[in-house]
Amino acid sequence: MIEDDPLAENSIRVLLVDDEPSQMELTKLNLEQADPAFTIALAPTPADALKHLSDQTIDCIVSDFVMPGMNGIQLCAEVKKTKTIPFIIYTARGSEEVASAAFAIGVDDYVKKEPNLAHYKVLARRIRHAVEKSWAENRFKSSEDKYHILFSNMLDGFAYCKMIYDKEGKPEGFIYLEVNDAFEKLTGLKREEVIGKKVSEAIPGIRKGNPEVIETYGRVASTGHPETFELFFKPLRMWLSISAYSPKDGYFVAIFDNITQRKKAESVMSATNKELTETNAGLQVSNIELAMAREDVQEHANRLEGLVANGEAKLHDSEERLRRLEQMDTISRIGATVAHDLRGPLVAISQAAEMAKAKQELSDKMLGLISNNAERSLQMIEAFREGTREVRVVKKKVDLSSLVKEVVETMPRPGNVTLDMHLGKRLSDVSVDPDLIRRVLDNLVRNSVEAMPDGGRLAVSARRDGEDVVVEVSDTGIGVKEEDKKHLFEPLFTTKRGGVGLGLYFVRMAVDAHGGAVSFESKFDEGTTFTVRLPTS
Repeated sequence: MIEDDPLAENSIRVLLVDDEPSQMELTKLNLEQADPAFTIALAPTPADALKHLSDQTIDCIVSDFVMPGMNGIQLCAEVKKTKTIPFIIYTARGSEEVASAAFAIGVDDYVKKEPNLAHYKVLARRIRHAVEKSWAENRFKSSEDKYHILFSNMLDGFAYCKMIYDKEGKPEGFIYLEVNDAFEKLTGLKREEVIGKKVSEAIPGIRKGNPEVIETYGRVASTGHPETFELFFKPLRMWLSISAYSPKDGYFVAIFDNITQRKKAESVMSATNKELTETNAGLQVSNIELAMAREDVQEHANRLEGLVANGEAKLHDSEERLRRLEQMDTISRIGATVAHDLRGPLVAISQAAEMAKAKQELSDKMLGLISNNAERSLQMIEAFREGTREVRVVKKKVDLSSLVKEVVETMPRPGNVTLDMHLGKRLSDVSVDPDLIRRVLDNLVRNSVEAMPDGGRLAVSARRDGEDVVVEVSDTGIGVKEEDKKHLFEPLFTTKRGGVGLGLYFVRMAVDAHGGAVSFESKFDEGTTFTVRLPTS
């Protein structure tokens, strides 16, 4: 039995990863109240979390699932490459598919966010359980390392076990004391899943599926006489060749090999011989059977001619159904995005209101959270309303130079972002919709500024090119990843935290409505250039 780890009484260092600031603050506050041993650090993005792990020691990570750039499961995969820290997915977007994917890559626990405050105590207990389990496993691993070299180079599986007997002295099972690397490779069972456990715990169903295994090992451990045998091991669905011997009374060693492929080969050879025999008999085809086959072919040909005659009508119906399905899919995705984006601030408002009632000393802070999240919700709704409105063009003669200057000079720009603006000649009499083009330029310039959080150079230019005008907006920011480029102008696609994914979608729709074109070039970590080409009349 493993003794309690002395570290269990010390501070438990938790890293909380969540792109919702209000939710993260509420979670931190409630977890610290639920378990005073917790010391909680905050990371608003997966990138911040990975940087924090490189600088600080953390006992457990609690991460949201849906985040821009990298979700919680992907973050866990990155962490598990180099560290064995317990990782808990904490999300409002719960589903069996997400949970299954999370556990498949090594997530230690999966907790669903709830709007009530009581669930934070549940989360605190799950965090402590994961950390204490990790500490115990680390102590156990250090004690087993000294035996590993003895068996690591064996090609056959090796298991050293102690028999368990009932009150009448009959064998009823055994405990795994040591296994080698080949044991893991051949059975698929991990060392930590079997060492110190009864075989009925490590391999459920062995007593029912292969009771003769326990009987044979018990006989070897009691008599000291070695035995060799082959059997189909039902719990693991594989054939094994096993040699067992007893180093001392009550103990035994099993050395085994997986012979499933050999057994399958033998079975295939037997089935192949049988199939060849049946095939030879089946080759005797009569003239009557051949005539019947020709009649069947003709019948199918006639049926195909009928299908072709009705093909055009059915194709038209299919196209109409496809159009309706695409409309329904778009409505569904908009609804899902609105629901997901609004749920965060609304849950934060609900929890802050509950905490304000429960703890009067926090009322001012909670009212601030409520106000901020209410404003954020209104901004999201307005962004969706503007982004999904039908684009209608009302052209006027405008001075494009003045329009570009107005947008660039009124756009908030940090001091560490420099501006380089070049405006060409013959731009004073261009026929466009000024409101739409102002929104197009506003979106492109705003995106460029936000792409340079650490500063850089913003370049804006406009020029005549034959019968067209060309406007370019460039930055030296973070650029666009290759896998994101094909989705950049799609509705609801965004890589920005808090974004709704309608800005560039609107840019494309507005430019298309003018009979123009928009394109971009980008290199990740180097910058992006957007080019808008518009007809002058």
